[in-house]
Amino acid sequence: MLGCQNNAKVFGRKDVGGIVGQAEPYIILNISENNLASLKDELHKLNSMINNFVDTNDNAMDEISDHLDTISQYSKMRVMRRKKLLNEGKGFCQQHDRYYKMTI
Repeated sequence: MLGCQNNAKVFGRKDVGGIVGQAEPYIILNISENNLASLKDELHKLNSMINNFVDTNDNAMDEISDHLDTISQYSKMRVMRRKKLLNEGKGFCQQHDRYYKMTI
């Protein structure tokens, strides 16, 4: 089948047949040293960019975690101050309640 040509239009997918029947396409790549070196450089750049992205996000996550810890501490302090204020108010009311009972 060497040297045969088919110049007619073929309607269908790659596996409809033809001169030799169903044939699987194949590709032979001839890549130069320069192209391989360029590909290697680009992959190295991509790897560096991914590492920088991961490092940046790790730092951001640490910073966000620190901020959330600070907010949690402020919230705990507010709860403690509210309890203290309620206890002081309760004590004030109890003292004045005794005073009013004595004067009645």
